[in-house]
Amino acid sequence: MQRAKSKPCGSAQAISPCGCRFSGTGRRPGQRRLEEPGRWLDSQLPPRRQLSDIPLRANAKWDITADPRIGTYVCEAGNCLPTGQSKTVDASVVRNVRTGMRLAVTETGGTLHRIFSETYPLPIAVAGKTGTAEYCDDVALEANRCQFGSWPTHSWTLAFAPYENPEVVILAFEYNGGEGASVAGPVVGRMMQAYFEMKSIDLRAPGARDGGATARSAFRGLEAKPGQRRVAG
Repeated sequence: MQRAKSKPCGSAQAISPCGCRFSGTGRRPGQRRLEEPGRWLDSQLPPRRQLSDIPLRANAKWDITADPRIGTYVCEAGNCLPTGQSKTVDASVVRNVRTGMRLAVTETGGTLHRIFSETYPLPIAVAGKTGTAEYCDDVALEANRCQFGSWPTHSWTLAFAPYENPEVVILAFEYNGGEGASVAGPVVGRMMQAYFEMKSIDLRAPGARDGGATARSAFRGLEAKPGQRRVAG
């Protein structure tokens, strides 16, 4: 198996994550390259659906409990390959995942508890998940960092709010960033706080519903901590 060459990237965006492009050589005749770096599959497998094949609609919503959109894989000896088929997810699974993401913020030992209660506090219910993903690509190989038991890691964090009726999802990805909670987590926390601060400013505009009183009331008392910069308004 050949490894594809990759270049670092890192960003934090609302709704969509950073897109890293991978390129490289090593494809054997009769094989096609997947989106993942260094992964080749035999050509007889069904082609993978591309984002461009999916019609994009404003505020499109998919119900994974009814629409089969979760890809299935077959695994052998630690190597997993897609089957080309999709399945639905039981509603209880979705509820449990949402509950767990909320607990990551509300529980004292949660990986996002300190971020949303102390560093970037919000009066709005937030839920999220941090992630620390081990990797080994050409960049790490050249730096001799692909050591068993001490792999380099990417830093991920995703959060959405308000918890009961989400209107914003923020995802941060830091290439070779390390731990998700300590690197990507604060990025998401600050962006989430800024989003609702800017929303409160917009609601103050003439003609805004309730004149922004609700938003101002929610954010009253939020003071910037040392090293933080508040959005003007």
